[in-house]
Order: sequence, then C-alpha cells, then structure tokens
Amino acid sequence: MDAILSELTAYWTTCGVEPNPGVTDAEIDAHEARYGITLPDEMRAYFRAVNGMAEGSGLGSGWDQDLIRFYPLADCRPLDVEWPNSEAADAGSILCFADYSIWCWGYGVRLRGDHDVGAVHVLYNPETVKAADSFGAFLASYLRRDDAVTFPR
Repeated sequence: MDAILSELTAYWTTCGVEPNPGVTDAEIDAHEARYGITLPDEMRAYFRAVNGMAEGSGLGSGWDQDLIRFYPLADCRPLDVEWPNSEAADAGSILCFADYSIWCWGYGVRLRGDHDVGAVHVLYNPETVKAADSFGAFLASYLRRDDAVTFPR
C-alpha cells in the first residue's frame, strides 16, 4: 500500500493537485465513532498518509484532470448521510470517499454487509456497481487511468 500511496501523491502533484497532510489514528477513530463505522485497513493507511485532495488545488476545487475529487476524512460520510435521498437499499453500509464532476456519481467503500465488504462501488441512484475488490485495487486502477473502473458505463 505504501508504494501505491507514493505513486498517488506523485500523480496528484503532476496534475497540480495538492494532497492534504495525513491524519492521526485518533482522528480516524473519532470519525469511525461518529458514524458507527470501521474503515478497512487500506483506507486507514490512506488517511494516515494522504487525507484527500486540498481545496483549491488541481482544477480549482481539489479535482484532478478527470474531475475526480477525493475527500478529506472529515467529508467522508455514509451514503445515507451524504445523499439522504438515495434509493440504494444498502446506503448506510457504504462510505463515500470521492466523486466525479460534482456528484455525477460517487465512489464508496462497502463497510458491512453479507458480501463485498471492503469493495469499492460506483454510486449511482439507486444502484451501486462494484468497481474494485478493495480500496487499494481501486487506487491502482485509478492510477492506471482504467476507465472501466473509474468511468464505468
């Protein structure tokens, strides 16, 4: 995961995106307690190293060249909080961590349920479509600019 995170910060820098400094375990623990969630280990490592994209960097609002914005931890909320009108049956089990073009669609990690825990899903309304088996796999696909994962049809 360390190699992916180093590659991610280097990629964002080439896009003119400034990564936020990482957060502490105590900040992660407090966020988990606030929403009654447990982040996968890969996401904890990500937030300790890179706390999303800085506001005002990249294309002006913390977006990369493809209009994807990764949120700082404080802005990551369960889908039923982020998008209260979501019709997704499992909205409370998915944590939103990024979006494309001011919520044309979002990206979230499944935190609980009978299947796909830890998997990243593209969030449409009302459906969610699995994009990657894990957060690390999603980041690797994002870095390869794999449109099948970041821009599924």
